[in-house]
Amino acid sequence: MFYLSDGNIGNIFSVNSTGAIFTSVALDRETRSSYELTVTATDHGVQAHSSSVKVIVHVSDVNDQRPNLTNVPPEVFVSESTLPGKVK
Repeated sequence: MFYLSDGNIGNIFSVNSTGAIFTSVALDRETRSSYELTVTATDHGVQAHSSSVKVIVHVSDVNDQRPNLTNVPPEVFVSESTLPGKVK
């Protein structure tokens, strides 16, 4: 039997009988970039044994909040003699 024994804030993760971890909601990197879970496995013996492992879930970023650029000219001309930080 597998279960999440620590780090499952908000119960957004679950683990099945094979130890695979699933999410119950979509993850958002802008909200949180990683999660540290502890998965514990227990046998069904008369003298039950268990073992735990830490699993770190890193959330990849998707460009779901694209920048909105307004009033930007389609072309800008810059002389080669223009000093850094100065655009005419």
